[in-house]
Amino acid sequence: DPMGIIGVAEKGYLTLELTSRAQGGHSSAPPRNSGNVQLAKAILALEANQMPADFSKPPTSQLFKVVGPHMPFTQRLAFANLWAFQGKVEDALAGAGAADAMVRTTTAPTMLTGSVKENVLPQNSTAIVNFRVHPNDSIASVMEHVEETIAGIEGVSVRKTEEGGIGSEPSPVSPTDNKAYAVLNAVAERTGDGAPVAPGLVIGATDARYMTEVSGAVYRFQPSMVTMEELTGFHGTNERQKVENVRRMAEGYAQIIMVMGAE
Repeated sequence: DPMGIIGVAEKGYLTLELTSRAQGGHSSAPPRNSGNVQLAKAILALEANQMPADFSKPPTSQLFKVVGPHMPFTQRLAFANLWAFQGKVEDALAGAGAADAMVRTTTAPTMLTGSVKENVLPQNSTAIVNFRVHPNDSIASVMEHVEETIAGIEGVSVRKTEEGGIGSEPSPVSPTDNKAYAVLNAVAERTGDGAPVAPGLVIGATDARYMTEVSGAVYRFQPSMVTMEELTGFHGTNERQKVENVRRMAEGYAQIIMVMGAE
């Protein structure tokens, strides 16, 4: 079923470099626990020890409060009693990338480098790991988690990449009890033909992060109807937007400007 989401916060961004140092040498006489194996152990350790999920704070708690009554009985029961069913809900969300990203800091190994030749063992192997930092966490807490997780793995160290990527902390959570949110809520309901609307967490990075120094009420909202298939197409092959959504956005943004500009 359709649901309107108003982004009242967005995740932070952190990129770390794991480096595995080893003796290297010729592949004809490889040692056990070579540099690449050490690096693989570190990646697997991060995969097995994810940052903790927390459903108790906004905007996740607000989203679940709205979503719960519209779900089948079993799921509705679980969401209404998270104190008893959080473990099962967390397990269910873990298999769904976007849903899992709503409740925790995500860990994504993205780039790997090793030897430059097929018969040479590397002296240095590296992995670039990208984290999208949940408002429950911070860049410092992610660094601490990674250092603790790989502490027992021989030869592996971690540092922030020289480029650092965007390197932003998670944003503050904007309020939902003001005129601005009420206007967005009304436009979202109209766009979705009465579909329920909830505050949500934007799992990517947007330019809205620069606006938190200007205002304590920053929102990320697009008045369009987007399917899950279209959402997963972002930054992918054949990324596209329906012409009908261009009309919805033009109308929706005009309504927001007119109402917010009125006395």
